[in-house]
Amino acid sequence: MSRRSAARVLVVHCHPLAASFTAAARDRVLAGLTRAGRSVRVRDLYEERWDTDGDLAAHLQDLDWCDAVVLVYPTWWSGQPAMLNDWIVRCWPDEVRRPHIRRLAAVSSHGSPRHINALEGEIGKHLLTRWIGRRCRPLTRLDWIPLYTIDTCTDLDRQAFLDRLEEHFASDY
Repeated sequence: MSRRSAARVLVVHCHPLAASFTAAARDRVLAGLTRAGRSVRVRDLYEERWDTDGDLAAHLQDLDWCDAVVLVYPTWWSGQPAMLNDWIVRCWPDEVRRPHIRRLAAVSSHGSPRHINALEGEIGKHLLTRWIGRRCRPLTRLDWIPLYTIDTCTDLDRQAFLDRLEEHFASDY
């Protein structure tokens, strides 16, 4: 497995509100990748109206272009938003392999604590490793970056998470 950093990163954002914490997380991911000098393409599923107007061909071209994918989304009812699930099913069908993709990351906020997410089966992490990861290069590196208990953590906790997030993508991606 290559430990070198990704050069071309596709960031897929999925949240309906432009002023959400998830959008702030996306912005910090982008800031880190920019600081690291990565080439980045961004797809915002809600802004693009993926569910009705999404351009599948353009998304597939982005997936052919990149060597890393970062998903940024909230965890709702133990899983990804339905729009992101639809994107995954349509862009990562069973018969397609993308051996050029060697890094995957998921950045997600959870209302529940870590142990509840584990009891629920860690659906987001499971989907990333078992569905997407198996269609990429063998031994694709996975970065699972959750913020648990977002509903009850402090503003300082949220800010610290955003700071760590930016640093992670600036130095290790």
